[in-house]
Amino acid sequence: MSLGGAALVYLLVAAATGAVVAAWTYADTFDARPWYLLLALGAASAAVAWRQLPVRGERAREVIGWLLLFSPAWFLAAGLFANAWLDRSPPQRHVSEVLRVATNSRGAATIVVRDFRSGGELARTDALFARFPQPGQRITIVTREGLFGWTRIEAVEAAP
Repeated sequence: MSLGGAALVYLLVAAATGAVVAAWTYADTFDARPWYLLLALGAASAAVAWRQLPVRGERAREVIGWLLLFSPAWFLAAGLFANAWLDRSPPQRHVSEVLRVATNSRGAATIVVRDFRSGGELARTDALFARFPQPGQRITIVTREGLFGWTRIEAVEAAP
């Protein structure tokens, strides 16, 4: 692989990683099911495209291969952003409370809150919950239904 080819691969890795991190940060859903579904659809569409595209030449085949390798990540990000940004449902407020804070060996915190849907527990690592590190603290979770029905967190606020 040439220097230009290596630079292209690094650029594609950065773009795919950035897209997934942005979707996780700004358009995350409550459940992991949409993530698996979108990744599977992205992988299936990449496989179909790989079989159907008439690619001639080794260099073109290499570039198309790298593009299709990272397409499930872009498919995931596009689906999560579409679910969040094209949603016009009204916000819903749910009162919950911080049950405990778990930290790993690197110091990253996982905030465990009462799941307002089932009464069980919901573990979250995103920055929206990190502002409430005190067990017993009451919070309000603001959600929206999502365009595809995948409930997403819009905000987390201190409960009045």
